[in-house]
Amino acid sequence: MHIIRVQLLSLLGLFVCMVSSFLLPYWWVSRKPNLFGGSKYEVGVSLANCFSGGVFIATFFVGLMPEVRSMFVNVFEEYKITTDFPITEFVIFIGFLLALAIEQSVLDYKERKGTYSSVPSGAGDENSKTELNSAPASCALKEICDTNSLDYDSDNALRTTIKVCNNRSDSESIIGSPEKFHNHSHHGHGHSHDIGQILQGESGIRLGMLMVSLGIHSLFEGLALGLQTSVPVLVNLVVGVAVHELLVAFAMGVNVSRLRLPAPTAIKLALIFSASIPAGQLLGLLIGHYQSTAAVAVSASLQGLAAGTFIHVTFLEVIPAEFNESGPRLLKVFFLGLGFVLLLLCSVIMRDASQPLH
Repeated sequence: MHIIRVQLLSLLGLFVCMVSSFLLPYWWVSRKPNLFGGSKYEVGVSLANCFSGGVFIATFFVGLMPEVRSMFVNVFEEYKITTDFPITEFVIFIGFLLALAIEQSVLDYKERKGTYSSVPSGAGDENSKTELNSAPASCALKEICDTNSLDYDSDNALRTTIKVCNNRSDSESIIGSPEKFHNHSHHGHGHSHDIGQILQGESGIRLGMLMVSLGIHSLFEGLALGLQTSVPVLVNLVVGVAVHELLVAFAMGVNVSRLRLPAPTAIKLALIFSASIPAGQLLGLLIGHYQSTAAVAVSASLQGLAAGTFIHVTFLEVIPAEFNESGPRLLKVFFLGLGFVLLLLCSVIMRDASQPLH
C-alpha cells in the first residue's frame, strides 16, 4: 500500500503543479506583457531544458532500464526460460521506434497537407512553405514556415523546445494581433508553437492531431510512472518528469497569455495538457495491480516501451534542440551534467533510505 500512496500523491501533485505552472504566467503576462521577454529568459529556459535532459538521461540509465531488466529476469525465471536474446534492449528500442513513427507520421501528414493547401501570404513571402530537412543524427527537425501556415514539429519537439519570442517587435506583433503567427529561428532551426494560432487556424483536424500527439507522449510518461513498484525509482522518475513538464507548461502558459486568449480557453487548455500524465499513471497502476507473472511481463513490456520514448525525447529533442543553438555552450554542458549527477545522488539516497522497507 505504501507504493500506492506515493503513486496517488505524485499523481495529484503533478496535476496541480502542471495546471498552476500553465496558468501562473497566463495571469502574470496578462498584466505585464513584457515580463518574460528578452535574452535572459531565453537562456534560462535553455539551461532548464539542459538540466531536464540530464535528469532524463539519469532516469533512463539508473532507473528505468535496470528496472525493466530485473522484471524480465523474474519473468524468465518464473517460466524457466533461458535465452541470450537482449529482450530488454529490444523492447526499449521498439518504444523508441514507436515514438519516432508517431512523430514522423504527424510530419508526413503535415507535409502532404501543405502541398494541397499552401497559399502565399503576400509580398515578401513568395517562397512561403515548410521544409523538413533531414539533418545528421544530432538534430531532430528543422522547419522554415510562413506566417499563415500552422506548423508544429512533433509532440516531443513542441514539449521540449517551446520558446517565447525574444525581441520587442515579436512581442508587439503577437500582443497587437492574436492572429499573427509566432515563430523563431536560430541558425536555421525554427519552431512555431503558439497555441492561439493552432486554435484559430483550420483547426479541426490539425488541433485534433496536435492534442492526440501530445496526449500519446504524456500517456507514455504517465504509464512509466504508474508501472513503478519501487519507491526510489518512482521518486526519481517523478523528479525527471516534473522538471520537464513544469518547464513546458510554464512556456506554453506564457505563449497563450501573449495571444490574449480568453480565461476559460486557457483553463481548458491547462486542464487538457495536465490530465494526460495522470491518466497514463492511473492506467499503469491498474495494469500493475495484477500480480500474476503474465501481468508482470505485460508491465515490463509497457515500461520498456515507455523507456524508449525517454530516449527519443532526450537524444532527438531536448539535447539537439539546445546544443544546435548559440548560447553559453559550456554552461549548457554543465547543467546537463548537473541534472544527471543530482538525480544519481537522489537515486542512491532513496535506495539507501528504502532498505528497511524490503
